Amino acid sequence: MVQWAKNDQMHSWKAFTPLALTLKRALGSGYDEHVASRAVDASWSSGARERAIYRFLTGDEPLPEAQRIALRPTQKIMATDGCSTMAAHNVVFRVRAGEGAAEGGAEVRSEHLRGADEAVGGAVAALKLLESQGVLAASLRAIAVGSSTSVEHGTRSIISRLPTVFKVTPSSLRAWGLWTPRAEHAALAITAAAAVAPRYFRGRQVLVPPGGRVGTLVAINGDCAAVAFDGADAKVVTVSTQALFELNQPHVMPIDTDGEGPLLFLEDGIRCYYAKPLSKVRLKEFKYLFCQLLSRS
Repeated sequence: MVQWAKNDQMHSWKAFTPLALTLKRALGSGYDEHVASRAVDASWSSGARERAIYRFLTGDEPLPEAQRIALRPTQKIMATDGCSTMAAHNVVFRVRAGEGAAEGGAEVRSEHLRGADEAVGGAVAALKLLESQGVLAASLRAIAVGSSTSVEHGTRSIISRLPTVFKVTPSSLRAWGLWTPRAEHAALAITAAAAVAPRYFRGRQVLVPPGGRVGTLVAINGDCAAVAFDGADAKVVTVSTQALFELNQPHVMPIDTDGEGPLLFLEDGIRCYYAKPLSKVRLKEFKYLFCQLLSRS
């Protein structure tokens, strides 16, 4: 069985297709493939891939369409006009204010009632305080090796209140206290400028197929592109526009959003779990460094 995401730029489905056809002719009914256009599609989720493997091995379809159903709790209440009605609750507190640990619950404290951005901002401020005190690095080392100290427990508690930084906006970073208004404004201005700027323009340095040598783009004329090389062997060559684009487009790494949180697959088997404590802190550090750079602009 073959499983493939077509947008995996490290493993070209187009290049593998002839071999797939050969396998299909040779194996007949013993060959099956599960192909998705993009790694972020629902058809490439771990559940979809596991169902495809199960169907290939057993011939049965265990779950034709996986569905996730969420129901909001309802309660019969009195409306402002005196009539009874059914209220659907979006937020549910599972303990009541005043209930202590001795009564089987935990007291609802003020931090439980804060807005999301306010709670995250408090955690970010607490991390900055640990860094200024010179204990953050030691705490992160303790978390990495799995040791148990009071400082490590305190740091874990702070990190648990941090959100998973996967897809965020400049406004979110400013609301969390990671970015200044100046950095937010600069990021939005750069995004707006990049949105209308051409990606491939005369004078841009590009990787030239097939070897990946660096050249300077001269012109794009339909299916062909002209690229100039500098140096002792200065010359202008013509290459396929499609091949040029495939070599110079942004690299799209496969991402799995199932399980414990977003999981980014890098090269050589390296993975980044966005929801892990150390990943959360390191990504916050990167965002803060970007803030310092953007604030200068």
